[in-house]
Amino acid sequence: MRPHEIKEIMVEANKLWKFRRKIWNGDVDWDWQSNLDSELADMIKRNEIITAIKYYRDECKKETGTAPSLRESKQYVDKMRYPLGVPK
Repeated sequence: MRPHEIKEIMVEANKLWKFRRKIWNGDVDWDWQSNLDSELADMIKRNEIITAIKYYRDECKKETGTAPSLRESKQYVDKMRYPLGVPK
């Protein structure tokens, strides 16, 4: 494994731990994630991919205090696209 890959893994792990801590402390309501996924699925079905990516970033920022990068947001939306049968 290359050093930059290890760094990326550690950065992701830190984000997850920070988010987990917010849930543990009651700062984040977990239901928002299922609502977010439902909204994203609707946008994806309407082929509003760019809107879905922006919406994901904005909602994560609002709920967690940190916005995922554009790359992370696109990856999240892309993972949702394939099970829904929406082509790339």
